[in-house]
Amino acid sequence: MALLKIEGFTDKGCSKSSGSAFEVQLNPTAYKRGFPMSAAAGDKKEEGEKTAANMEVTKPVMPQGEEFSFNITFDATGAAPRTTDIAEKIKALKKLCYYVNGTSHIPNFLKITWGSLIFKCTLTTMNVNVSFFDSSGNPLRAVVDLAFKEIFDLAAILKTLNSPDMSHMIEVKQGDNLPNMCERIYGDQGYYLQVAEANEIVDFRNLVPGQKILFPRIDK
Repeated sequence: MALLKIEGFTDKGCSKSSGSAFEVQLNPTAYKRGFPMSAAAGDKKEEGEKTAANMEVTKPVMPQGEEFSFNITFDATGAAPRTTDIAEKIKALKKLCYYVNGTSHIPNFLKITWGSLIFKCTLTTMNVNVSFFDSSGNPLRAVVDLAFKEIFDLAAILKTLNSPDMSHMIEVKQGDNLPNMCERIYGDQGYYLQVAEANEIVDFRNLVPGQKILFPRIDK
């Protein structure tokens, strides 16, 4: 059976190799996948509250990126194949996943490959548990717990929301104003005063690029 492999990259798309990779000595016996959800932040009013124009404020609950965790075992007792120097293996794994890359100045983006599984991610947690030593104190067995977070672009997902029946959290671009943004979202500029109220915007003619504005669901 193919061994689990972790490769390092300097870009989110995992197309520019960092030149480093890691193959486990023994495959994990199990792994865990989590799918967290969270309400979008940044809106002023509370969930379910309505504006004066009877527009209900609903915080969109959005995916936050998959979580993936497993542990790998290193064994230098001779009981497992491919006996290895555990200290060196842990050092190599930390260099790949944990330490800052000298070129990109951030830790590597990672791609985990195991059979049909391909997972692009970054490391969130690494714990090393050493349980057996030789007479000189060198580790002979270690279990490394690893947790990763999917490389995830929530903004790209938000751009796919086109229904006026859903709440939208939109970033203001240069040249945007509330009437033309309402035209794009609702198909009607007439909602700009209600949107200004929902976000407690006083000067709707002068929006700041990068500002996040909640466009509430229309209560028909």
